[in-house]
Amino acid sequence: MENLAKALAKAQGEMGSAGRDRQNPHFKNRYATMESVVSAVRGPLSTHGIAWHQRVGVEGKVVSVETVLLCGADRLECGVLRAEARDPGPQGIGSVLTYLRRYSLMAACGIAPGDDDDGEAGERKPEPPPRASFDPEPTLAALRGKYPGVTLVDVEAFLENMKQPSLSALGEERRGKFVAAVLDNPEMAERFSVFLDNGGAR
Repeated sequence: MENLAKALAKAQGEMGSAGRDRQNPHFKNRYATMESVVSAVRGPLSTHGIAWHQRVGVEGKVVSVETVLLCGADRLECGVLRAEARDPGPQGIGSVLTYLRRYSLMAACGIAPGDDDDGEAGERKPEPPPRASFDPEPTLAALRGKYPGVTLVDVEAFLENMKQPSLSALGEERRGKFVAAVLDNPEMAERFSVFLDNGGAR
């Protein structure tokens, strides 16, 4: 593993951020596509002799992705990411798969999307650290009464589009306010419905 660690350290020193190269047409924010992530890491990894591949699993509506890094005889399995699709059809599975593939690869290589949100990040309060004991199921159960099939990935992607902290970082009181808003506030409910109707997480 020593050879891989040294090669990866050198490669990371040459990697830039993944450019946010696509715009969400409904929320007008930009995000990094899989193509952008691959473009950011492929050259430095190849230069230092590191190959990568991703193992994909699908069981019903649960999609899993694991990025594996290889360098000579060294092999690093970077951990499995899992998420549940809204439906088991090709579009639902493909949407979650793409989402997991890009975040898995970014995590494995230690990079993040570039910050090109026109300074809006500087106006937001820093996110509090996630709570280790956070259980998303009560929140999802409340939402599914009005939005059947909604997943944690959908909710997290919606919050990201709204430039809000992740669900786990909101805290119990703010999670309750978020649920009340998407259930009872007409404007917020419409935004959430449009987001889900257009594929949710992507």
